[in-house]
Amino acid sequence: MPNSFGREYEDDLLDLCASGETDPNVWRAHGPGFFMGGLAVLLASARNFERERYLRLAESLHPGISVPEVFKLWLRRSPLRAARFLPLARRRKGSA
Repeated sequence: MPNSFGREYEDDLLDLCASGETDPNVWRAHGPGFFMGGLAVLLASARNFERERYLRLAESLHPGISVPEVFKLWLRRSPLRAARFLPLARRRKGSA
């Protein structure tokens, strides 16, 4: 998980998600593999994001992250709250 998680970092992640970029190297530059892989799984489950594309990204960032038990662990440990983040990401993607 990231060492810190504030509004500025969250805003940076929202920009990344809205960009449609799925290059693993770009994503790795934004945070630790486990965290970023979980974020990609989260997007794979959301409307307006290409499921297969984000699942491939997730697995390249952290092999096994898309296994339900592993993703459940990510949800418990993540400073990012899915119920808050996903609507923001969909909105930002829609306006990108």
